[in-house]
Amino acid sequence: MFHPPHHPHHTLTHPGFSYVDNSTLLTKNNVEIVADLMTWLHALLQKHPHLTRAPMYIFCESYGGKMGLGLAQAILQAQQAGKLDVNLR
Repeated sequence: MFHPPHHPHHTLTHPGFSYVDNSTLLTKNNVEIVADLMTWLHALLQKHPHLTRAPMYIFCESYGGKMGLGLAQAILQAQQAGKLDVNLR
């Protein structure tokens, strides 16, 4: 089993291996989670612009379905506003 390195100033965010430097940055609701996902998506596409043409599918399970729906809505809104170019399927 993989155990991520512990840093005394990092707080584990619980799902996966994500960390924050300040516990006040932990997400508290779906709106904040979707905002974090959109920040990540923009950064990913800036670093790898060729991915804008690849089909993008959103898969979720259980409670993640709420985040997936919110992410899909945010992507569609960003596309309609001309702020994001992805091939959402």
